[in-house]
Amino acid sequence: MVYAVEAAQLFVAAVAHFRRRPGHWKPRRGSCTGQSAGMTALTTTNRRDDATSEMPTMTQAARSIQIYGFYLLVSGFAMCFVPNAMLGSLGVAPTTEGYIRMLGLVLGIIALYYLVAARTQVVAFFRWTVWGRGLAVVGVLGLIIGGFAPKEFLGTALLDAASAIWTALALRRIPAAAA
Repeated sequence: MVYAVEAAQLFVAAVAHFRRRPGHWKPRRGSCTGQSAGMTALTTTNRRDDATSEMPTMTQAARSIQIYGFYLLVSGFAMCFVPNAMLGSLGVAPTTEGYIRMLGLVLGIIALYYLVAARTQVVAFFRWTVWGRGLAVVGVLGLIIGGFAPKEFLGTALLDAASAIWTALALRRIPAAAA
């Protein structure tokens, strides 16, 4: 929120609603009459005219996070609702225990973080996921080499590695000021 307190008045210039990129309003500075002392008044309209307004385009980094989020969401749903199909595809024996469904629930919640971060362009989150997914790859490889996980888990490690590399390369295209 951008505001100024003058005498007995509160002048609100802008309220963020997180539907647009930070700084989207800067080109409109001074477009309203009635300047506040030491502060440029901003347009106060928050109405969208669908014929003329454009939603900001999603960056490639955000797109990579969004797609990875969908992958996690589908995996989470599968682990919650058809866990043995998911386990079978990974070379793990079927189970009736609830831990796999609980893990699916946690995975689904994490997926929502990815999807919201992608939609709101949280670049810091994108960077965290690159090293986080890298650690997941190292961890899965360690489990496979140590004999604690079947070799079918290698597919998930490769998918994590590929998506982390995609995000890392896409982050290079984002200007430092935006990051």
